[in-house]
Amino acid sequence: MKAFKTIRERIDAKIAAKKERPKISLKRLMGGDVLTRQEVQRQIPFVIFIAIICMFYIHNRFAYEQEVVKLDKLKKELVEVKCESLAISGKLIRMNRRSYLIEKLNEANSPLKESLEPIVVIKK
Repeated sequence: MKAFKTIRERIDAKIAAKKERPKISLKRLMGGDVLTRQEVQRQIPFVIFIAIICMFYIHNRFAYEQEVVKLDKLKKELVEVKCESLAISGKLIRMNRRSYLIEKLNEANSPLKESLEPIVVIKK
């Protein structure tokens, strides 16, 4: 029976503590008296933890957006470089053609002339 009495005393103490506790009013909220309550003070580490997680979330979001901007710039640059590469490749292909080489030799008044004999492959 002694155990029941101690349990009853604890319950009565909790009920009395709840009755003694002042209610939250706008004046107490604005004055900061709410922050001195024991229930709120116990939750301060959790609130700080949540604030730190929010800061990491915001930082990661900004970092992600910066990476997306960099990726878009690099994609545009890649397209420009590919176009330039195709243009240069086209010029090189045109310069390597036999007709272009003969034309350039004639313009330069070179003594070299086009061979009229077909190409012969020498095998060992």
